[in-house]
Amino acid sequence: MVTIFDSILEKDKIAKQLLKWNIFFENLSANDSIALVYNSDIDGIIGAVYAINAMNSRVILENIYPYQIGTEEYDFIELKEWIDKNHFTKSVFVDVSIENSPDVLQHIQKSINSLVFVYDHHIVRADILPNEKIFIANPTPSKLEKGELPVPTFLFALYLSQKYDIEFPAWLLLTAIFAEGVESFFSTQVEELYCSVFQQHIKGKNHRKAFRNTSLSRISSLVRAGLSVREEGSAIIKAFSINNSSIGYVELIKFLDNAYSKKAKALSYEITTNVDEQIALIKARKLNDKIIIIKVNSYPSVVGPIASILRQYFPDKVFLSYFHNQNNVMFEIRVDNNSPINLVKILDLLSSQVLFYNYGGHTMAAGGLLKTEDLQIFLDIFKAFIEKGVEL
Repeated sequence: MVTIFDSILEKDKIAKQLLKWNIFFENLSANDSIALVYNSDIDGIIGAVYAINAMNSRVILENIYPYQIGTEEYDFIELKEWIDKNHFTKSVFVDVSIENSPDVLQHIQKSINSLVFVYDHHIVRADILPNEKIFIANPTPSKLEKGELPVPTFLFALYLSQKYDIEFPAWLLLTAIFAEGVESFFSTQVEELYCSVFQQHIKGKNHRKAFRNTSLSRISSLVRAGLSVREEGSAIIKAFSINNSSIGYVELIKFLDNAYSKKAKALSYEITTNVDEQIALIKARKLNDKIIIIKVNSYPSVVGPIASILRQYFPDKVFLSYFHNQNNVMFEIRVDNNSPINLVKILDLLSSQVLFYNYGGHTMAAGGLLKTEDLQIFLDIFKAFIEKGVEL
């Protein structure tokens, strides 16, 4: 019998890529000191938690050091300094496009002088030199064909859970799907998962609206709030590890609420305020452009969510939100999941005209980091490119 989990898991794609994980896994030893670098969102957290669980199924590792990283830090300067000053024996990257900065990846491998494993589902756009100590698993094609599903990090975690007999509760999978914004790719499974968790049918209803009315929807905003403080990453990973049972989300939400509810309210206010303002302007026809550019003045962690929410209201538009971070600017771009526009390909073309520290993502969700002085030329060129109606 095919379970919900089997139907959602891109097993063939992941299994082929994770032959590289098997080599890394077989070389683990109890004395290893491991740098675990993960993207600062729920997808990254889940990947990190199940990587830890999987590694501990082989040997009990006392020295795993989590390190969260966001788009605003994609120059990797602080990461390199952290790696260099510690004496790690191995490193694992989950949901971080480190392979798109091959010089940084090579630097880290030399600093560790041992094995590095990378699981990423963002489009690879760099030429990576062969290295017998660097294992890169990335099952994402440059563009999804019709009927082809994305392979986000939570599916890597789901695969590890099945391979090593680690529980992966339905509520966690449902939360991950909506947090990553890929529910439109998994409509049937979302309905089954929702019914499994809440004993309610949502067939024929707006799935995202139904999910927003559940307690699980709070997890995303609370995790976002917690991850806005680097020191909290390890605590959140521990909370997810402890509470990944079939009824664990109640305890998880209680922990996250006690720790981060005040900050979550502040972030939610900023997201709602920005989204409502843009919706009002677009509906008043004061913003008729195909691309909507939004400057965010509050927190870098709300930049992506603002653009992601707006694309649900206006699937015909392109949303680019950005935030000044000292001398740099981080930006996030979103289009509808069914849009023919390939955002990463467009950024590839623009990279010959604008100097990015880094950029990457998917066809429908991408982001990057550039110098503040290059922001206006980037916005002008990108806007002109989209207005021409170029589709890749």
